[in-house]
Amino acid sequence: MGFKDIFKPKWMHKNPHIRARAIEQKLKDQNILAEIAKNDEEEYVRIAAMRKLNPEQWKELLRNSINQDTENVQVAAFEILNDPELAKEVAQSKGKWFSTRLRETAVKKLHDQEVLAVIAKEDNDWNIRQIAIKKLNEEKWQSLFAGIAANENHPMIQGQVMKKIFDPNILADLAEHAKHPEIRILAVKKLGPKKWRSLLEHLAKNDENDEVRKEAAKKLASLGGKDPAKKATGISKKADISAPPYPRSSQRVYCCERCNQELNTKRYISGAIVFGSEGYERYQQTTALALSRMAYKCRACGSLQCRSCAEIHPCTRCGSRVFDIFITSDR
Repeated sequence: MGFKDIFKPKWMHKNPHIRARAIEQKLKDQNILAEIAKNDEEEYVRIAAMRKLNPEQWKELLRNSINQDTENVQVAAFEILNDPELAKEVAQSKGKWFSTRLRETAVKKLHDQEVLAVIAKEDNDWNIRQIAIKKLNEEKWQSLFAGIAANENHPMIQGQVMKKIFDPNILADLAEHAKHPEIRILAVKKLGPKKWRSLLEHLAKNDENDEVRKEAAKKLASLGGKDPAKKATGISKKADISAPPYPRSSQRVYCCERCNQELNTKRYISGAIVFGSEGYERYQQTTALALSRMAYKCRACGSLQCRSCAEIHPCTRCGSRVFDIFITSDR
């Protein structure tokens, strides 16, 4: 502590932590607080001062902070103002003037369903769209959800919007006509097999995507009886649908469930591989191998994939991204 600091009030101390503590505990003068909120060099000191301001009296100062200050100060000032009209303006800005974090905060505070619907459909940030979709009324916006699902590219939006759709006619239409196979698969999973049996038989036999055909066949298999999946597809439920697509351990050849590439299961390597959302690998490797044809077994359900597929895609059955290297007793 310098000699001069002895005679200064603590909110003027050169140590920013002491200034912030003094503001939080003792300072009440609104004019001094406003000056600190505008001019202090440390953002957490400015935030501490803002939180003690009267928002009605200092609305212009807080609005200027939202427009001009750092991201943390912007968010703090926005939450202090708590202005519904400002929330609409920030939420609909599409990143032109405000940071993504501030816009996320604004969308979370929105209650206007019409504004949320526009954001869910048109915004250029997938995470903000996802927040808006979560807040939309399910019964009112089924047709909007269907329109988004029909052409959506982003997997997070696909998953979120499909959680909201419950209309069986919309699900049936998406199962047959959606652009992306991921949407068709999710729609098939939500269809009732008895009512939509003819559609499921059509998809199991004719859909261009292997995974969609497989999911439709599984739905048909759940009906029981005289193997309806085999009737629709020529594939036996007992032999193919419930069993892994790779051979039993008594056989010598194993294939990737996704790309059908023959896998190497005869060289030993220890450790587990986790493929996270960032796409990085974290694993322990004890010997150098050509890993592209190594077999990886899903820790959750046991399906096999090659390294190339496991890096890019989740498990074809359960969606897990945690794989162990799969080695047989063969050498």
